Amino acid sequence: MAVRALIPQLTATLDQMRARMERRAYAPGDVIIGQGTLDPEFHVVVDGLVSVEASGMRGRRRELGTLGPGDAIGDMALLTGDPASADVIASSPVSTYAISRERLIALGDLRAQLMEALAQLLAVRLRHANERLIAERSAEQHAIAVAPPVLPALS
Repeated sequence: MAVRALIPQLTATLDQMRARMERRAYAPGDVIIGQGTLDPEFHVVVDGLVSVEASGMRGRRRELGTLGPGDAIGDMALLTGDPASADVIASSPVSTYAISRERLIALGDLRAQLMEALAQLLAVRLRHANERLIAERSAEQHAIAVAPPVLPALS
């Protein structure tokens, strides 16, 4: 779901920031943000689709989702100051507006507005992730409860 649909405050803030952001273009397969990157740029997808993928502790890759026009990327690292938690890879031709942490710091009140809106966005994403986990867990428990018996009945 696009960030603009989730957080109305973010729409106004991004509209004000657009003039200070750089337009970027990516071809399919290009890595926009690499997992582990320190201080990745903050992007808003204008056109195209990106895949968000991460490697776990055992090296297993997992696609976490697909984002498109209006979605933010690099937002978690921007808020936490931690390295990027996932790869963001162009799935199609992609264009974004991007801004570095250094340029954001110079925006003063506009930066504060962005950070508040992104915190709200991440709270919404966390709630959705929790709901998916609960639904998956319920489906697993249901499947276990209705599975046919494997052992013959004892008489």
